Amino acid sequence: MKRLLILGLFCMSANANASSTLETSGDVLHLLLPATALGATLFYEQDNDYQGSIELVKAAVSNRLVVEALKYSVDKQRPDGSGDDSFPSGHTADSFMAATFIYQRYGWQYGVPAILVPVM
Repeated sequence: MKRLLILGLFCMSANANASSTLETSGDVLHLLLPATALGATLFYEQDNDYQGSIELVKAAVSNRLVVEALKYSVDKQRPDGSGDDSFPSGHTADSFMAATFIYQRYGWQYGVPAILVPVM
């Protein structure tokens, strides 16, 4: 099951580098990194008590509540002028939430690559 986590991190890195635009790679990472974290909680752990999945869902909900509250509170214009909810970046917050979850739950061997993926 360790291979599943490593394969997910590798695919995210490959998709981010092969993307034609920064926006597309952000969209891919926005979904792929949390999906890898969820897959790790479902398939990597042997005890089948789903505690990791529950913790990931709690982290994701908390993350989105804080992001949306800040977007509502901070009046920051988007670079393309399409709205005034550009801060903080939901894509970045979701990616780093998942990377931090992987780091704290599975250790630095998986966490450091997960944290580096959104930075690339």
